[in-house]
Amino acid sequence: RLNASARRMCMPEFPEKMFLHALQQLVWLDKAWIPPVHGSALYIRPLMFATGEYVGVAASRSYKLVIFTLPVGPYYDRPVKLLVEKEYVRAVDGGVGEAKTAGNYAASLLPAQLAREKGYDQVLWMDAYEFKYVQEVGTMNLFFVLKDKVVTPATDGSILKGITRDSIIKILQFWGILVEERKISIQEIEECYEKGELVEAFGSGTAAVIAHVSEIRNGMYQMHFDKSNWELSNRVKDYINHVRMGEWADEFGWTVLVHGERVMA
Repeated sequence: RLNASARRMCMPEFPEKMFLHALQQLVWLDKAWIPPVHGSALYIRPLMFATGEYVGVAASRSYKLVIFTLPVGPYYDRPVKLLVEKEYVRAVDGGVGEAKTAGNYAASLLPAQLAREKGYDQVLWMDAYEFKYVQEVGTMNLFFVLKDKVVTPATDGSILKGITRDSIIKILQFWGILVEERKISIQEIEECYEKGELVEAFGSGTAAVIAHVSEIRNGMYQMHFDKSNWELSNRVKDYINHVRMGEWADEFGWTVLVHGERVMA
C-alpha cells in the first residue's frame, strides 16, 4: 500500500526487501515498547515526504522515508457513534481517496469536528455524487453484519484499501462466511435495520483493529446497535489479537520472525 500510494502521489517506490529489513531492525530495537496487553500493540507508521529545496507546483526530485513506532492501546475505548455526512465529502472517483496521503486527513478534520460538537465520534462518509452510497469512516473501513452475510463497501477508487479490512475479509471467508464487497446505500442499511436483518456494524483499521458501532444517525433517523449482538465482530477481534500476540496459529502467513520473536507483519 505504501508503494501504491507513492505512485498516485508521484513519489518513488521504495524497495520491498530494504523496507522489510529496516522494519525488522526497528522493531527489534524498540521491542521493549511492545505492550504485553491484549488490544494494545506497537504501532508502526512509515511515511514519505518531499525534501526538494524549491517552491513550485511539481513533484520533488528527492524524498525521505521514515518509520516510527509508538506503543498504543485501543484507538477507541468505547463503541463509536457515527453521523452520516451530507455536506462534505472525503474523496471522489479519480482523486486520491484510495491513497494513504495526508491530504485525505486534512479534508476530514472540519466535518469530524462538527460531528463531535453534535455528540458523535466520527462521520460516515457518503459518495460525492449522490450522497447515497456508504464509503468509510474517517479512521476506518466499515462492515455491516446481516443475518446471512457480511457486506462492506467496495474499494472502487475513492475508498482506502485497508490492510485490516483485507485481513477481516480473508478471516470471514476462511470461516465460511459470505462476504460481499459492493456498493451499499444508506437506504438499504436502514431498510435492513427496519426488517431486523442488520445484526451489527463495525469499523476496521490498523489502530482501531475493530471498533463496534453503537449508533448511526442519518438526519433524524437513528439506528442503535445492541452490544449483545456483537458476536461476530468480537470473534474476529479476538482472533486477530491472539494471532498477533503469537498465542494462536497463524493460518495466513501474516506474521514474521524478528530475531526469534514473533510480531504481526
